[in-house]
Amino acid sequence: MKNKYNKNENTEQEKNPFVQIPNQILTSEKLPDEVFRTLCVLLSFRIKDNPTFPSLKTISIRRHKSINAISNHIRVLRDTGLISSKKRGYSQSNQYF
Repeated sequence: MKNKYNKNENTEQEKNPFVQIPNQILTSEKLPDEVFRTLCVLLSFRIKDNPTFPSLKTISIRRHKSINAISNHIRVLRDTGLISSKKRGYSQSNQYF
């Protein structure tokens, strides 16, 4: 689906229509469904084992959630040790591992 914020969204999803999810995440009872879906979106940006750096705005558009909700989901993912992040600088998106 193309939208005014991300003109190439169709192209990205056509290139990578599937996301690999580790089994430990699939079977985790500690991870709320909403947070799991946000993790899936983060994983969809991954190319091999390289870090990703989508903005909160981009993730929120794909998830149809507010930026605040996405920020909370990412905090939960960091707290559970499923992801780590690094700030890249002023007015740049974070890098996720």
